[in-house]
Amino acid sequence: FVSGALLKPLPYPDPSGLVMAYQDRSLKGGSGHEVISPGLFIDWNTLATPFSGIAAIVNWSPNITGRDGAITDEPERLAGATVTGAYFSLLGVPPALGRIFGPEDDRFGAPLTVVLSHRLWAHRFGADPSILGRSIQLNGQPAEVIGVMPESFHGAVIDGEIWNTMRIDPGSAPRGIVMLRAIGRLRQGVTFEQAQAAMNTLQTQLQSHDPELEGARARLIRLHDDVVGPIKPVLQVLSGSVVMVLLIACANVASLLMARATQRRAEMSLRMTLGADRSRLVRLLMVESGLLSAAGSVLGLVIAYLGVKALIASAPPASPRLQDVRIDGSVFAFTLFITILAAILAGLAPALSVVRGSIHAGLREGAGEIGGLSTTRRVLVAAEVATAMMLVVGAGLFVRSLIRLQNVDLGFRTERLLTASVSPPRAAYRSEEAVRDLFDRVLARVAQLPGVEAASMTSVLPLSGMQINFSFRIIGRPEGRSPGDEPVASFRSVGWNYFSTMGMRMVQGRDFTADDREGAPMAVVVNQALVKKYWPGESPLGAQIRLNGDRATIVGIVADIHHAGPAASPDGEAYVPYAQLGARGGGWIVLRTKGDPGSIAASLRSAIRGVDPNLPLASVRSMSSLAESSVAQPRFLATLLTWFSAVATSLALMGVYGLLMFSVSQRVREIGVRMAIGATAESVVRLILKQSVSIVVAGVALGVIGAALVAQLLRPLLFGVEPVDPLTFVSMTALILAASMVASYLPARRAASVDPVIALRDE
Repeated sequence: FVSGALLKPLPYPDPSGLVMAYQDRSLKGGSGHEVISPGLFIDWNTLATPFSGIAAIVNWSPNITGRDGAITDEPERLAGATVTGAYFSLLGVPPALGRIFGPEDDRFGAPLTVVLSHRLWAHRFGADPSILGRSIQLNGQPAEVIGVMPESFHGAVIDGEIWNTMRIDPGSAPRGIVMLRAIGRLRQGVTFEQAQAAMNTLQTQLQSHDPELEGARARLIRLHDDVVGPIKPVLQVLSGSVVMVLLIACANVASLLMARATQRRAEMSLRMTLGADRSRLVRLLMVESGLLSAAGSVLGLVIAYLGVKALIASAPPASPRLQDVRIDGSVFAFTLFITILAAILAGLAPALSVVRGSIHAGLREGAGEIGGLSTTRRVLVAAEVATAMMLVVGAGLFVRSLIRLQNVDLGFRTERLLTASVSPPRAAYRSEEAVRDLFDRVLARVAQLPGVEAASMTSVLPLSGMQINFSFRIIGRPEGRSPGDEPVASFRSVGWNYFSTMGMRMVQGRDFTADDREGAPMAVVVNQALVKKYWPGESPLGAQIRLNGDRATIVGIVADIHHAGPAASPDGEAYVPYAQLGARGGGWIVLRTKGDPGSIAASLRSAIRGVDPNLPLASVRSMSSLAESSVAQPRFLATLLTWFSAVATSLALMGVYGLLMFSVSQRVREIGVRMAIGATAESVVRLILKQSVSIVVAGVALGVIGAALVAQLLRPLLFGVEPVDPLTFVSMTALILAASMVASYLPARRAASVDPVIALRDE
């Protein structure tokens, strides 16, 4: 995972020169990496910048009806991207067939042209080379296919399956709508730091004639860091856990090799007596350790080869670069390095301890462990327990954090809620009236489906990862000094019974009704977070705002929802009836069902086809599955850490068990003497357990200290749990102590079963 996601360079020529360009509005209380407007992109593209090329990208989800070249007429929603003309040439990846976009394709008013991914070309068009130059129907409009990208190509920023061009009009590019992500390639010889300074200077110059940019700076991020940023902390934590498990395993093997060396002390002494020098014995023992490590590494590679697909399948769906996670030459080389390292860690201490012992002591029958060997083994086992304690505490913290996340009240009821995305093709629905009529007919039809309690729609679905922010004015208050000072809210167009369908709670005022239609005074419902931000300590009911030139009256206040997931704080939101604001870009159908939402999916598709056969549904999912996906990353982390901690604890307990069992085997005569002069079985058990307790308690104490230090580094990944959580630390300490006592009991019982007559027979 680390090799594929973090270490491998991006699959483009000279990937180090690719950077993402954002706006930094942190000085104005905004985001530190905000997307840009089409107008700002035109400025960056036409003025002198540190880039040899710059491109803009935005999501695009066209409907393909399958005519004119497709092998099926079934309508389908595609996942794609709209890009500017320099996108593919900037990445430096040539097409597998045809050509990529040129300046003529990105010209304002130019005919629609598209480039296909290899997967879409094979899936939808049967890998037919004659598709080049032919026309396909996208959103009811003809689009010429000009190229097909290679099978190995994955788009930067948005990994789509089809691309078209933006064709921005430079004279009327909007500046008040931020929607584009910009990617640039640094000029030859320009460093990242120089590029950042140049963009800051350019942004300062642009502020003089664009008030929207006041207080905004430019922020560059290397493309690789932008891509892997979300998963990097998770992989760092998991990598640390893997290292801990490896160290525990090495300590365990070292402890076992020391026990074996003790049994071979007479052999080693005899070898030295016959002339073998100590360095040769060290090499002999290190070769044995190396063979163990090599065998373990080969077995580990086999398990990894069989399990890597399962590991990828369990990773969060949004994890970047999963296609690059594989066992390749770099992984083999790293495994070879780990094999050598493990051999040294596990074999060096036993080898040195053996050759440092006295030859005469080693030849004497009944000699104890070679000097210092017993102490070293105790230290190793204590270190195993300490390391396992750190992993167990870390897993406990993440499990508690996951439980807190799953118990967050999202502000709406996720059970029995089915969602689906609908995007009306603009060629067939050119006006707002046509789109409103379509949604009216769709909602009326799906509301009559058997098993449906209520039906509504929204332009932006909670937990979908989408967000649409608009600025507005509060009528009766002074205007801001610049457009950047105006109030901002996340606006949604919704159906008249949206809140009841979603299970959201009205705090004050009223819900939308069927009377809130075109021609009626515009109504708006705001959430509590927006009220707290712009109307603190007062009720906004009856207040009026101006949105896109229209006057709207606040008629209700709805409780906050966690739109971006349980870990994100509710943001200011405003809801307007789609019959008044419109839903030109499409939206989501939401159905409250009487039973399992999945049982309604087929009926929903049939109902939509009955309204418009060329209107495909996409992202048909239950809201419960969306809620589960919103905690996929913390669940992935908690699950893997739990497995790692279980393996580490098992290894540590094996270490405790092995140490005590070997100690009992070495002390058989001593125990026999004790029992011969009156010691009871219970006292022998206590004797062995006391030896175990001293080792385990020392390990647990060190582990608690280490876990407290490491937990501070985990703070950004925790939710609702303090790094030094008393419940987690106490419960995990009790777990390790109890498990250690169980592992110690069997050697203690074996010691208590020693027969004094047999133990003392040779005496």
